Amino acid sequence: MSVFTKTLHLIKNEKLGIISTFTLPIAFITVLNMIIEKKINLAMHKTPSLVGIHLIEQLLSQNIIYILIVLILYISFTINICRFTILGNESVPSFGISTPRKREFLFFLYSLVLFFIFTLVIITCLLIPIIGIFIGFFIIVVLSARLYFIFPAIAIDDKASRREAWKISKGYTLSIAIIMLLFPYLVTLPFEILINSVPLFSSFFKSTPAGEITSSVVNLLFYAFNCMLMAMSFKIIKEQHQEEVLEA
Repeated sequence: MSVFTKTLHLIKNEKLGIISTFTLPIAFITVLNMIIEKKINLAMHKTPSLVGIHLIEQLLSQNIIYILIVLILYISFTINICRFTILGNESVPSFGISTPRKREFLFFLYSLVLFFIFTLVIITCLLIPIIGIFIGFFIIVVLSARLYFIFPAIAIDDKASRREAWKISKGYTLSIAIIMLLFPYLVTLPFEILINSVPLFSSFFKSTPAGEITSSVVNLLFYAFNCMLMAMSFKIIKEQHQEEVLEA
């Protein structure tokens, strides 16, 4: 069975567990996202003269608490989805809310390290005329695909797989890149076109509270599905890698 088939099969069989576990985190993230967006819009309306780095500094200083809470919720949400997919419903807390632990800190730390590595790659490649941006994009895609499994490994406290993420993903770079980059783009593209091109939908999703909530929830469901694909990919490829090691 493919990654997509197994993921859909899991969702079908565990739909009640998924609903009970992840409804509350989705609700919290949606509310906080709306609060941050409104505060940002208000700040930009009050100080239209601020641009660039000065605007970013002010927005961060005014919304840092909300941003940190949302960041923690997103990390916890992602980790719990990975654990649910790989280890089952019993591995996640009731209603999907838990106190941040070591795995959340590691998840954030590795995300930060990869962010700085990717930023360094982009800055370096931009020094190369014309083709530099394409080289940088290719390097980031390859690195992302090869290091993709660090995060599900952190989620399930699998130290060995975290150290061997590069080895486990060997030979699966293209498949992982498609799941990680191409599939999310293809799934969300019709929704984005609908919102931005059809006036009726555009006014509903962008100008009404119900539309904003719906848009946020739909985006979070897309994100959750992509996280499940990531975790299922890790589970399948790790099992295949272990079989190959045993056969060798």
